[in-house]
Amino acid sequence: MSDDPEVKLRQIVEKRVKKRQDALSDFVAYVVVAVIVWAIWLGLQPPLSGLPASFLSLLHLGLAILTVLVGGAVLWQLHDAYIQPLLDASREREVEREIERIKADMLLEKPKRSLNRLELAEDGELLEIVDDELSQRVR
Repeated sequence: MSDDPEVKLRQIVEKRVKKRQDALSDFVAYVVVAVIVWAIWLGLQPPLSGLPASFLSLLHLGLAILTVLVGGAVLWQLHDAYIQPLLDASREREVEREIERIKADMLLEKPKRSLNRLELAEDGELLEIVDDELSQRVR
């Protein structure tokens, strides 16, 4: 594989486009098959068929379960193709904002308190005593 950023970007974009195309084609196939299956079921209703009612009830239940399961899978694929990229982009923006905020905080961090000491002068003014003066006073 090439390390070219354009090639990698193209592969990512092609993967996203293929995922969307697959999701749409699966959705269309699901709708077509569901309509056909339900049309067949409607054609097997008791007035038009000599099948027992219990068999038709089981067939109805099976078709309903199948429709719900396949529909859920198709909806999940549509979510994965269209909604998830939006959520990922939103999450990535939030992470980038937080990283920038932390970097700014690190760059603008207040300097640590110096080791200088303050003393009150006779006139009530605060005087800053530098470390060198402190070491001389201690001696």
